[in-house]
Amino acid sequence: IALTNPVLEVKGDPMCVLLEDGDPVVNMIVSNTGDSSVDGFEIDIKMESDSGSFETHISYPSQEIPAGDKFALKLNLADSQVTEGTSIRTKASISAYYLSNLLSALDYEFTIESEQGEFSLTEVDILWSDTKTPPEQLFVGREEIMRKEKANLTLELSKEFLRKAGDLGFESTFLYILGLEELKIVKKYMEYMKDSVNKFPIVQIYQNYTRSQEDYRCKEAKELEYYLKARKMLEEIFYEEHFSPESWENYRSLYYTEFKGNPYKKVRI
Repeated sequence: IALTNPVLEVKGDPMCVLLEDGDPVVNMIVSNTGDSSVDGFEIDIKMESDSGSFETHISYPSQEIPAGDKFALKLNLADSQVTEGTSIRTKASISAYYLSNLLSALDYEFTIESEQGEFSLTEVDILWSDTKTPPEQLFVGREEIMRKEKANLTLELSKEFLRKAGDLGFESTFLYILGLEELKIVKKYMEYMKDSVNKFPIVQIYQNYTRSQEDYRCKEAKELEYYLKARKMLEEIFYEEHFSPESWENYRSLYYTEFKGNPYKKVRI
């Protein structure tokens, strides 16, 4: 019977302090890795940094989390002193409500990074690893479907590696999954990455393999116009003659018969 119990895990995601409406906040993810749904949960959190400590209790007695699913919550640190340090050591004890009982607590420890004296990161600027994208929020990266080792590769590092590869004479480009973010975010980071590549990026249209994965597609991307605008936008950003998509290396491409107003005749496999 014990093997069918829910198992709750909790961690910071991302592992850094964010700025939200002028206040420092930490986003946390509660994951149910067990075999049964939970009816709710209780968390005791203790944070410590070189500048102080902070303790709080969070109660969600009626928050159901199905097996294999996640729940995101935010912890506002505006009234604490722990964010004045650069690293916040965090301990979280979480107990699940299951079949009208409160199960024994499970303990987790992790470190949240903080920018000392100043907070400049927002939800648009960071790479997440596990959060399921709410429709009203924007995120950079494909964090819901990326393994942790990939999510840890930041845009800044990616840009540096691509530029160095180009300087050494290699082709440098990147793959991007289109449909998870609104076009204004796509445009911002395509322009940011452009000067680090010497080849047109591989832009694949997001494909969901299960019904629930459709939740990852942003609202704007549920309309055909989104993809038509994306085609035009990419043509304008990568306007130089040497930038041209290769259809053979992209099986969910935006381009099939026309590119930059000209016939597009490329080999497909």
